[in-house]
Amino acid sequence: MSLQNRVHVSGIIVSDDSRGLLMGNRGCLHNLQKQVVKNYQLKRWIYCTLQYYGNRRPVMSPNRYTELFFMDEFTALAAGHRPCAQCQAKKYKSFKTFWQVANEMGSVSTQAMDNFIHTERTQNKETLYTLANLPNGVMVKQKENYYLLYNNQLYLWSFKGYSQSSAYNTTDLFVLITPVSVMKTIKAGFSVDVIPADLAF
Repeated sequence: MSLQNRVHVSGIIVSDDSRGLLMGNRGCLHNLQKQVVKNYQLKRWIYCTLQYYGNRRPVMSPNRYTELFFMDEFTALAAGHRPCAQCQAKKYKSFKTFWQVANEMGSVSTQAMDNFIHTERTQNKETLYTLANLPNGVMVKQKENYYLLYNNQLYLWSFKGYSQSSAYNTTDLFVLITPVSVMKTIKAGFSVDVIPADLAF
């Protein structure tokens, strides 16, 4: 049986046997039986590369942070994570720079940024948007389906990849899943890595 360490685009942690392109961290969330017993321990939610200087970690070691896995970077950002300052230093600096400019925050600490994004994660997402008001690279929801907006097209999200959705009307309304401040960061120019062709599109 798969461990409960796959992150859904909505941010919840579930069991799924699909593989991911990125790892994440919210602190120690599991018990000694490798069962996830909380959604987060820290307000600092990050996503990391799968390999870093050849380091290897036993998954869900006692009293160590819980290794979480994301299908791709779009999923990690939508779930409320940001790049790790250690294994993704260049991307982290880019994210913080664009985040500060996009959200008109001036110079803020990383902790202040993490706290701001955490507040967004805990709010109910009820505001509806038309896709014309959103940038490529964000996740949206309509009814029970989650979609990636990319190249002005919608792609149905799943743990195993994407499939192109049916046509939509410019007046259709969607719930924005990606935190608003992160959406603004992407809109301002933060570059998101596109997934390999074997996973979707």
